[in-house]
Amino acid sequence: MEDNYVDNLNEIRELSKRIKSMDLMNPTSQVILVISELLERCKHIPELEMMDPPTLETQIEAEA
Repeated sequence: MEDNYVDNLNEIRELSKRIKSMDLMNPTSQVILVISELLERCKHIPELEMMDPPTLETQIEAEA
């Protein structure tokens, strides 16, 4: 997984095309392998590492 940033994004795009929504309902070992690779590649994108999704606690604080 030593690809550069752009190669990694392109590979993520190609891998994602191989999975359909219905595949998630009853995944085969091949689908699980592709999902695992997608997740691993996403971990190596610095911009995604910086994202901090809001938690329920921060949403409640923001509404108060």
